[in-house]
Amino acid sequence: MNNLLFFIGTDCPHCDAMRPLVAKLEFETGIHLDERDVWKNEADYRIMENYQNAVQVHDPECDGLPFFYNNETKKYLCGEVGYKTLKDWATATK
Repeated sequence: MNNLLFFIGTDCPHCDAMRPLVAKLEFETGIHLDERDVWKNEADYRIMENYQNAVQVHDPECDGLPFFYNNETKKYLCGEVGYKTLKDWATATK
């Protein structure tokens, strides 16, 4: 499993809005985000649910899509964010 997870839902407008930023990040940095469609794959939904349950202890508002999780740093992003925020999250080392 890739360290950087990008949980999306098919036809989710917020997810669709983030795709160009993810593509830009991957092109500019060579970093790859592991995209998981939680509306099509129940196993991916369960993985996301486990991460979101842990996150919601500290951030109860974080329960939608898109949802980004970094397995290395344990940092996450919820919803639409700007490119700088996405890049900072993806390139953080701790």
